[in-house]
Amino acid sequence: MGGDKSYNVIATEKGVPIKAWTKGVPLEDQARAQLLNVAQLPFIFKWVAAMPDVHWGIGATVGSVIPTKGAIIPAAVGVDIGCGMMAVQTDLNARDLPDNLKPIRSAIEKAVPHGRTNHGGKGDVGGWQQIPARNAEVWQSLKPRYDAILEKHPKLDRGNHSIHLGADARNAGDPSLVGKWFGWWFLVWLVAYAFIYALQLPAKGTLDSPWVRSIGVAVVVVAASWLILALNGGPAVSNPHLAISVGGGLGLIMLLNTWGVVWRVQKRLIAWSRASSEQGTPMPPEAERLMRWNYLTARTSFWLSFPMLFFMAAASHYPFLSSVPR
Repeated sequence: MGGDKSYNVIATEKGVPIKAWTKGVPLEDQARAQLLNVAQLPFIFKWVAAMPDVHWGIGATVGSVIPTKGAIIPAAVGVDIGCGMMAVQTDLNARDLPDNLKPIRSAIEKAVPHGRTNHGGKGDVGGWQQIPARNAEVWQSLKPRYDAILEKHPKLDRGNHSIHLGADARNAGDPSLVGKWFGWWFLVWLVAYAFIYALQLPAKGTLDSPWVRSIGVAVVVVAASWLILALNGGPAVSNPHLAISVGGGLGLIMLLNTWGVVWRVQKRLIAWSRASSEQGTPMPPEAERLMRWNYLTARTSFWLSFPMLFFMAAASHYPFLSSVPR
């Protein structure tokens, strides 16, 4: 380290230097090692900077600035983003400040969004319950550029299914459609599961044929998929919405199979097997039937996982259900 500037300079063997605003504050060894590793990457531009709050982070050092040229490090973009730390040099010194700093701190807290209103739980509206008019005005000038970025890189705006429902409802001009779409989705797939549940039960004769079971499950899945696409479709409905409506429905069936049948059956079989090995208790007569039920249910979920994965992937990579990309 060296220099009479407001920052220390940490030299590296093969990489760019590190400018560290850490005079008077400790720099932990883990953070130093992380900074040295980053500084030796071939695409770092000019230098790496470290702020006074620098500390080790997962993926990249928290409190660091890593300029790059010809490359982007996603982990470095997202680490501790929005933490609010900024090194700003002012013309003030200690004698310019009042003895009681509480009013200044309160003014800063009022102007800068921070914290949560409900510890991140339900009803949390963020650090600002109401965005100040000046900030809202500035955002309106930035929003066209933000929208242009999302238009060019739509993956940046992809989230869970509720986000797609909300966006499609706004595009349709009726926010209440979210409840209607979700209600239809849940009802259709719940009814579909009732039929699939029956087809998975151990049976005798024709109903025990694998062809009858397979065709029956396929018919139910196709009918439920067609019905949910018909009920939730529309000119303003996006491909991710429709694709996840099908893929998510299949996932719901697999979830109900796993926790409603397979896990319950396996717990009973495990208990009976333990009693049989430890106490010599014979397996109950229904054990064979439960093993068959467990097998049929697990096999159904296995085969349903293939169309489920296809539709979930199609939400992002294969827009064949709607001309609305997102």
